[in-house]
Parts: sequence; structure tokens; C-alpha cells
Amino acid sequence: MDLLASYLQRLQGKRLNGLSKSFFKISHLNSMATSTTRAANCSRALCAMLDEWQIMNRLFGVLDMWKAARDLTKRISAERSAGKPVNKLDIGIQASQILCLSSFHVSEAIGFLSSKRILKRSAQSEENLTFLAIRSWAAFTMIEIGRLSLEWMNTMQDKEKLATKTWKAKWKSDMLQNLAWASVASHWSLRDGLIPEAFVSPLAVFATWSLVKDAWKNAA
Repeated sequence: MDLLASYLQRLQGKRLNGLSKSFFKISHLNSMATSTTRAANCSRALCAMLDEWQIMNRLFGVLDMWKAARDLTKRISAERSAGKPVNKLDIGIQASQILCLSSFHVSEAIGFLSSKRILKRSAQSEENLTFLAIRSWAAFTMIEIGRLSLEWMNTMQDKEKLATKTWKAKWKSDMLQNLAWASVASHWSLRDGLIPEAFVSPLAVFATWSLVKDAWKNAA
């Protein structure tokens, strides 16, 4: 009996020890889950803040578009006054891009100000403005892809420029960046989407990272 009691006590001790270890693991997992949830919430809040910061910065894009349109008009007038031939294709591409970006900036600015109750717009109006902004950006990227394609075709005749590694690297980077943005913007511009969601996030991250990298290089 003493041996049986001793065995049962040891068995009970092992069970309690096992339960305590299991409880430690469960509590540890709960702690990790809580920490992960907090990190996710912080990340979402940070992304929302950065998103608003980017939009506020882009509000000044309307002024940039006004300046770009003014400079383009002055350049056309100067070329005509000097008797130089005006490249209608180049002017048409630039004018189309300015128009698309102006639509993008104005729509986004009105939608953002409306969401902050600075301007009075209905929810449907805000949604329409959002889609207009995205479609304007998609149109801009598609025009840019066409411009880059024409640039490549024209450069094929210039062997020296084509052999330049710097030009080729920049052209490739610009083309990949605009292809990514065109895919993402086209997907977001449609209510039912265009491509699988699994591809949207990587493309958006790549496109955004490319823009940040270029801005960082220009600022350096």
C-alpha cells in the first residue's frame, strides 16, 4: 500500500507538473497573441497616419499641375515664336498626363476634405471621387507606359545611348514601376477587381517601394 500510495503521489505530481507546463505554454501563447494583435493594431494605425500624410502632401499636387500646364504652354509659345517645329506627339502625351494627374489630385483632394467634413459631400459622391482618382492614376500610368515604349523605339536607333547602362537601368526601373502601378490601379478602379488579391499587395508594395527609392535618390 505504501508503494502504491507513493506511486500515485509521483503520478499525480507528474500530472500537475505537466498541467503547469501546459498552462505556461498556453499563457505564453496568449501573451504572444496579445502582443501580435497590439503590433498589428499599431501597424494599421501607422499605415493610416502615413496614408493621410501622403494625401495631405499630394494636396499641393494641384499647384504642381498648374505650374506644369503653364510651363508647357510657355514652351509651345517659345518654339512657335522661334520658328521651330512643334512635336505634336510629345505635346499630346504631356498634355494628356497633366490632365490625368490634375483629375487625380483634384478628385483625391475633394474626397479627402469631404471625409474630414471640411467639404460637404455624400458617401456616394466620395466613393465616385475615389474611383475617379484611381482611374485617372491608371490612365496616367498607361500613357507613361506608352511613352516609355516610344522612347525605347526611338533609342534603338541611337546605339551609344542604348549601350549606356545608366539609361537602360533607369528605363527598366521606370517601366517595371509603371507596369506594377497600372496593374494595381486598374484592379482598384473596378468594383469587382481585375486580378487575384494575392497579387495585389506585392505589386502595390513594389510600386510604392520604387517611388520611395526614387524620391530618396533624388533627395540625396
